[in-house]
Amino acid sequence: MAPRRRQSQPGRRPTRLALLLLAIAGAAGAWVLHSYGWERVAYTLLGICAGVLLLRVLLGTASEYRLLRRRERLLERYGNEDLVDDLLNQVLWEGETAQQVRDSLGEPQEVDALPRQTKKKEIWKYGHEGGNRYRLRITLDDDVVTSWTLRG
Repeated sequence: MAPRRRQSQPGRRPTRLALLLLAIAGAAGAWVLHSYGWERVAYTLLGICAGVLLLRVLLGTASEYRLLRRRERLLERYGNEDLVDDLLNQVLWEGETAQQVRDSLGEPQEVDALPRQTKKKEIWKYGHEGGNRYRLRITLDDDVVTSWTLRG
């Protein structure tokens, strides 16, 4: 099997630890405010912290549901759990099909079609950085990945 390289994930979400620290800080702040007689401000701070945590739980549940549905659809299409895991983790490899790249990374932001007499050659571009600079360029020959360049 061809060597594989991981495609880095853009952006990061707040971790559960960060949210727990927010809740602790909010509760501690509310306790201090309450002890100084500022009950309204303390309750407002507690309400804001509770609202942020509740929103995160609801959004997390929705995103986990979407990920599960996406996984089920990919398993129906490909029938191979290892392949589906690689697609969900945005792993690229030589021999990956154009449809698999679409399922993994989505539609390219730009496609350069290079005319050839005997085969179809395209360069798919992802992560526009300005001008003609892209973070990721994937070369496909006859809808199969042959190489890629990732700017770090």
